[in-house]
Amino acid sequence: MLWSILLYTLQPGASGSALKRHFLDGLPAYEADLRARGQRFVGLYRVELELKPGSANPASALSAEWAEVCLADGETASQAALQEVQSARAASVQQWQTARCAWMAPPGGVRLWLQPLGLSPLAAEPTDLRERLLHLTLRHLPAGKTVQELAEFDARIIARYAQYMLQARWRHIGTYHVFGLPEYMYVDTLDVVEAASRADALANDAAVPLTAEMQAIYAECAAFLDQSRERYQLWLSPEILGRAAAAPLRLGGQARPESPV
Repeated sequence: MLWSILLYTLQPGASGSALKRHFLDGLPAYEADLRARGQRFVGLYRVELELKPGSANPASALSAEWAEVCLADGETASQAALQEVQSARAASVQQWQTARCAWMAPPGGVRLWLQPLGLSPLAAEPTDLRERLLHLTLRHLPAGKTVQELAEFDARIIARYAQYMLQARWRHIGTYHVFGLPEYMYVDTLDVVEAASRADALANDAAVPLTAEMQAIYAECAAFLDQSRERYQLWLSPEILGRAAAAPLRLGGQARPESPV
């Protein structure tokens, strides 16, 4: 299973409340169209995006206030993208999408495909997305490290890390390849967080005692971060949830760490 995340900022003068009304007006038909293409609409989210610049010129310039999140069938981003165009789209749905795109500030939206690199045991369990934040961190691999080494490290520590983060009410779902940016990046952590806000989530995390085991894991994890390059943290807060998120969802699928493309 993959994630599709469309990030964008609204045109000057456009209101979030008007965007939400537009979404609600066309959502039933849009959800039906997505289901026919192997996708499930999770929700429309507000975005808090934090850029942590590196010393080098950035390869990407993400900027977003809103995100549309879907889950997609398939094992690769290319499979899911091709599935979108296997059948014709109804004119009414296309008109709705065109009108939605007109709300986006130039240069428009950035669509990220998240393909599993490694999944925690929690990905196989039903996860409630209602009144939960989504948290993602995007990183570059440093020189000298490979995707295969990252996958091996992740497989070794992910179950322990996921269990540890449950103490903060963070459900660590997995690590993902990211497609849709000028250069390869990966999602170091995708979490479903039981908190009212980013501040609450961070306070819950800070309250969990840091063990020697986790200190060692964090130190090893830092070796897979290129600190000279830009990185991002994204906090997504739900505004409108789709039918798929009305009940707990299993967010996992087969990871293929040996083949990111």
